[in-house]
Amino acid sequence: MKADDPFFDESDLDRPDYYCRHGNFTGNPYGADYMCGWCESGEEPPTQAEEDAWTLAEAERKYDHLVASLSKIDCNPTLRWTLVECAIGSIDNWGQTNRTQRAWERTYA
Repeated sequence: MKADDPFFDESDLDRPDYYCRHGNFTGNPYGADYMCGWCESGEEPPTQAEEDAWTLAEAERKYDHLVASLSKIDCNPTLRWTLVECAIGSIDNWGQTNRTQRAWERTYA
C-alpha cells in the first residue's frame, strides 16, 4: 500500500473517515482507492453466528473424512481408536488455532 501510493501518509490510518463502514481502510481521497471487498460486492459480511455455523460444519466434515480414512486402515481396533483420538485434536489446527473451540462455546455455551 505505501510503496504504490505516493500520497499515502501514516496519519491516514488514524482518520476514521478513511475507513468504510466495515472497518476496512479505503485510503484518503487524493490517493489510491482501496476497495473493501464487502462494499464492492454489495454484500454484508457474515454475522458471528453464521461464521460459527460454517466453522462447526467444516470441522464436522473434516472429522467425518478423518474417521472414514482411518477406518480403512487394517489394524486392531484399539490402535485405530488411538489414531482417531490423536487426530481429533489436530482438526482445529488445520486453519485457525482454537477457532472451532470458540465457535462451539459461542453456539452451545
